Amino acid sequence: MANSTNAGQRTMTEQPEATETPGRPMVGLAGFALGGLALLVVMVHLLVGPFSPRPDAAVTLGEMASQVGKSALRDIFGLKQPGPKSQPWDIDRILKLVVVVCSVLGVILGAIALFLRERRLVGLWAIGLGIGAITIQILAWTVLVIAGVLIIISIMSIFDIGF
Repeated sequence: MANSTNAGQRTMTEQPEATETPGRPMVGLAGFALGGLALLVVMVHLLVGPFSPRPDAAVTLGEMASQVGKSALRDIFGLKQPGPKSQPWDIDRILKLVVVVCSVLGVILGAIALFLRERRLVGLWAIGLGIGAITIQILAWTVLVIAGVLIIISIMSIFDIGF
């Protein structure tokens, strides 16, 4: 008889019956996959790349110095300066675009997963992986720019070119 009087009541230790079973966090998993892909691509590109052929640094610096001299001569004689040229698409540029697109999509899908109240950790990991991939790419380019500036300053100090 004790069961009939307590049939509608639950004790504090009993869990309420779930009316809905939570489904798989599909949006969060998609964001996690895209963020992970972006992180993988940026790490492979930084550690193994660049994949497209690049000219030697001495050739590049020589061409840059030649262009500066030609530009100065055109300016002295009042000639028109040539317009900017667009860069062709190569595999390195495509990989950079893939990293940015996958990272942003991973962050957006992670935020949507949190909004839809999917599993919290999956959404947070998607956001973290996307932001991590973008951060690694920005930090790598920042380090490369600083190294380039230091090289240019050291070359200028060798030739006693002052500011």
